[in-house]
Amino acid sequence: MQLSCQSFKNITFDRYIPAVLIFMLCPLVLFCQRYGVVVLALATIWSIAYLRKVWTPLDINNILKNQISPKSQFERYLNYGLFFITFFDFFRPYKNFSIELQICSMLTGGFLWWHAIHAYEQTENLKLRNFLFYSIIICCILILIDYLCGSLLVAAAERAGKNRALIFSKIGMTISVAIWPILYNQPFWKATILCAALTVIMPILDCDTAIAGLLLSLCAYGVASIESKLLWRFVQVKIITVCLSLPFIFNIFLTDSNIQEINKSLPSLSYIHRLYIWQYTSQKIMERPWIGFGLNASAEEKVGGGFVTKPFYYEFKNGEGRQPKPITGKQIPQHPHNMILQWWLECGLAGVLWWSALLVFLVEKIRQLPTPKRKIAFAFFTSNIIIILFSIGFWQSWWWATWLFLLPLLTISRK
Repeated sequence: MQLSCQSFKNITFDRYIPAVLIFMLCPLVLFCQRYGVVVLALATIWSIAYLRKVWTPLDINNILKNQISPKSQFERYLNYGLFFITFFDFFRPYKNFSIELQICSMLTGGFLWWHAIHAYEQTENLKLRNFLFYSIIICCILILIDYLCGSLLVAAAERAGKNRALIFSKIGMTISVAIWPILYNQPFWKATILCAALTVIMPILDCDTAIAGLLLSLCAYGVASIESKLLWRFVQVKIITVCLSLPFIFNIFLTDSNIQEINKSLPSLSYIHRLYIWQYTSQKIMERPWIGFGLNASAEEKVGGGFVTKPFYYEFKNGEGRQPKPITGKQIPQHPHNMILQWWLECGLAGVLWWSALLVFLVEKIRQLPTPKRKIAFAFFTSNIIIILFSIGFWQSWWWATWLFLLPLLTISRK
């Protein structure tokens, strides 16, 4: 069969660009620490090109108007509050404003991707969640291959200085977030295959937070089927209470003696190390509790603290443990491993009030969704919250890229 030039012209490669990007999302975590940033950057380029075709100047004007001054009064106050918090950065020490540029670029990319996917779904007959489903299945297969016979790819990454546990932790965290956009309106057999694969994969991942995120989001999926408005108000009050009180609770209870008592029943270096990080961060918050030290200031030496040595015990017998190796490192190694403490440390009370208001607003939006969408959205929300409460820093660009990339797949409306 002969192929003419016209035949090639009729192949619409741009139709499959978002599908290819989604398909790349999870497997790329094996190879590149900042995989999500690269994929979202490519998605943004496609989004701009696609939106130029489908948007009119009037569409752009209406979208920007709604974004800057939304109809909801609460949303307008959130916009004003963000400007107010950002204004204080001009008076904070240890600032170079690079984090603001990074966040703005990530949000802009996510904003364009979100609108492009919504426009795409209205014009193209292509189910993008299917591509995400197959990408996660391939990712699970790669993990199993590594577990059973060793992976040349992971070995190469380790030779390049990438930690195997770190790589698989990122895979686990990505999977635990990405599963929820897939499951909405999927055939039963697909959901069964995915859940079976995750059941096998999750226990062998070196990432307890990812497993906790998946399990607790499963609970959230079930809870979200309850229609009671009182339940959702309880969740919102709980969010505000925890956000406002957490550093004060940690200051009272996370003493050296209490941490060492916890160490006796929980001899895990990773867990105990986090307790010492939270201890120092909570104490540091009290130095500037109102407006904080500035965005990403926890990475600064004068805020994050110097090197410190703390005891770690294992192999307890009769209440006595031996100390094979003390915990030595920066008091905040890269980030506080807790988004609430990071908000307090960097943004102060003003920032915590804004972020807790945003979380309450998101929960209210989730509550108003129809039941099937509400269950999926609340599970997605929960898996994100759990992981970012224990595992990573709030401003890490690859994490923002992951959920900004997945969010449109969660929110697109089905006909």
